[in-house]
Amino acid sequence: MSLSTQVRDNVHGFIRWNDEVVRIIDTPTFQRLRGIRQLAFAHYVYPGATHSRFNHSLGVYHLASRICDKLEMKPDADDRRTILLAALLHDVGHAPFSHVSEDVLSMFSPRRPKGAADATSKIHERITADVIRHDNSLSKVLSQQARHDVVKLLDEGLGDPVNKAIVSGPLDADKMDYLLRDSMNCGVRYGVYDPDQLISSLDKIKDADRGHVLIVEEDGLHCVEQFILAKYHITNQVYRHKVRLISDAMVVRGLSEGIRHDHVKELRKLYEFRSSPDYVRFFLKWDDEAVLRAFTTERYSSTHVGDILLRLRRRQLYKQVYSKRIVRIEVLGPSERMALADAGLDDTRLKAVEEAVAEEFDIEPYEVIVTVQKVGRAWNRKQQSDSEGSDESEGRILIARKGSTPVSLEGESTLFAAIQSELKVMYLDCYMPAHYDRPTERDKLLNRVSKSLETALCGAFKKEEKK
Repeated sequence: MSLSTQVRDNVHGFIRWNDEVVRIIDTPTFQRLRGIRQLAFAHYVYPGATHSRFNHSLGVYHLASRICDKLEMKPDADDRRTILLAALLHDVGHAPFSHVSEDVLSMFSPRRPKGAADATSKIHERITADVIRHDNSLSKVLSQQARHDVVKLLDEGLGDPVNKAIVSGPLDADKMDYLLRDSMNCGVRYGVYDPDQLISSLDKIKDADRGHVLIVEEDGLHCVEQFILAKYHITNQVYRHKVRLISDAMVVRGLSEGIRHDHVKELRKLYEFRSSPDYVRFFLKWDDEAVLRAFTTERYSSTHVGDILLRLRRRQLYKQVYSKRIVRIEVLGPSERMALADAGLDDTRLKAVEEAVAEEFDIEPYEVIVTVQKVGRAWNRKQQSDSEGSDESEGRILIARKGSTPVSLEGESTLFAAIQSELKVMYLDCYMPAHYDRPTERDKLLNRVSKSLETALCGAFKKEEKK
């Protein structure tokens, strides 16, 4: 007989589970998530944002259970068990600093060949699958078949499409939890929506070709709009707060410099993903504090990674010295602005721009970070991070219509169309060490950076044209 237990969560109240879930939570692999903050260094601007992937995973499990209840999935159904296990384990493959270091993983991990089964998977999803497959502590509490089913559900789906939609889709339990959790812990109201009403509006219908799919009842349209608006506002106000962007960029630059310039073997081994049990064992040794502690010692005092991570640890952050919508960068022509917005800066142009700005201000090139930012996403060296608030296609949300075929949210909601348009706004940002005591000094610095960066940017494009 299963022994039920419960814990009090600051977002959802009591979360209840059975002894199988308890055994999973007690594994070292799941406990590791306590050491990985949900929002990396966001606590430097929102002091309460110290919550972890551990808290979040419990919340996703709870909301997935509630959605299963609403869709009348039987408590002992195999599909329900797999859904809840997937909800609980969906983040076990996160690297230190959560989504932020995925840029680094993408830079140094082997490219997936086109046509490979997981070629389009996000890097942390591929690692998650390997952790579930190969981790010894999870294999002791879950059968091989159970782990296989969880991996399949998180990847291509298993059974009805509605099963995957609960844990990975535009209205999944993951987003439902992180919006509420991030809002509460950051002390803001931007990501607030009505979870009870949203869940009560969910239903499933039979699709002739695919099986059961998730839909929203017709009178739930406004609740979904509230959810999307909440996601939009928290993206702009929290996920894209300039201190968050600066600290994220410093993490990526520090770790990548540690591999490229400092040749730190441990970092190369951590961020060069290889699908193997040995990689999983090494990967699971690291969390946020382990990385900071290891690479801010005296041994790394003269390295680039040591310099940047020590700055982060002491909250000696770079400054945002340039931020402009790409469409307003007048030194570039229309085609150049389009190319910049579409693909970011390639390595050659990025290096040229950063070196030019560094020379102007007599600092090291690695201390100048230039990125192309989209609301909710960032491109650095053409790498795309899958951060919170990313621009997922909400058009896949289906709204039920009485007596007719369900229609997409995109066709029903003018609010959705307006938000999707705003999410396409692109920025060019620049961060570097800077010191000023008065607004006048800051303004002079920003003007200097603007002239230097835009001149270098224009020169980089013109140089490529001549070639």
